[in-house]
Amino acid sequence: MTLLANIAKLLRPAVLKTTARVRFNSYEQGGRIPWSEGYSKYRSALVTSVLKSPDVLSAFEDSLPLPDNFGFKIDERVVELPWVASRLGPGNSVLDAGCAFFKYPAARERISEQNSVTLIALDAKDMTFDLKARSVDRVQADLREIPLPSESFDNAICISTIEHVGMDNTQLYTSNDMFRENKADDYLKVASELARVTRTNGNLYITVPFGKFKNHGWLQVFDGAMVDRLISSTGCQLIAETIYRHGPTGWQLSNRQTSADAIYFDVHSKDADARSSNLAAAEAVVCLHLRRI
Repeated sequence: MTLLANIAKLLRPAVLKTTARVRFNSYEQGGRIPWSEGYSKYRSALVTSVLKSPDVLSAFEDSLPLPDNFGFKIDERVVELPWVASRLGPGNSVLDAGCAFFKYPAARERISEQNSVTLIALDAKDMTFDLKARSVDRVQADLREIPLPSESFDNAICISTIEHVGMDNTQLYTSNDMFRENKADDYLKVASELARVTRTNGNLYITVPFGKFKNHGWLQVFDGAMVDRLISSTGCQLIAETIYRHGPTGWQLSNRQTSADAIYFDVHSKDADARSSNLAAAEAVVCLHLRRI
């Protein structure tokens, strides 16, 4: 049996178990419409199953194909989190910039009492969860000006956050009107700051929506040129670039060329209709593993 078949066999009972947990809620009964009632619980349960499956994490680490229908109709977190988790490097100090990683209980379970964790977010309410770590620092700050010393972290994580910086963050992330902005190039400042606070030989993990460029007001979709500028602004060595795209068979490996036309389903748009879309958010996502040299 191939590794892919083994992974599919491993995931199947996990997904069935997840389905059983939510079988009677409106998410199941309503046809698994993205963002409908029960969607978030289903997503969290699926992420938990994946993060607890060593064979699945190996597929992410080695950029192997994913099983058919993997994460179908689920947003990009279902690939971003295991991709990062599978590649986290050695070292005790971890930064979660934007808190999209440790927001998930299964990700927090991967931290030991030897780790020191720093969380950064615009709003303190996004950092209220508990972590069992040696130390946990919660910093309310703008990622364009991180108020921390250079070379502070062995591993820095920034999942689907940079695309919001310089945009209108009052829609979802803060009530402070000073963050009602339209500064499309400010993601470069964040990338530079994240590299600055990463230690020499430390690892930086960044993910962003990828495809055909579009400014949605509260986020922007990155095209290839923007990704190149992001990488360059860090001054880091590119260790890996992995692109996943959502399609009729769920999330699968892709590349820049085949995902260049990917779009973003903006559920917050006045014209959005999740019932007619298989997308929950990004159609494609690029995952970058960088190393400070």
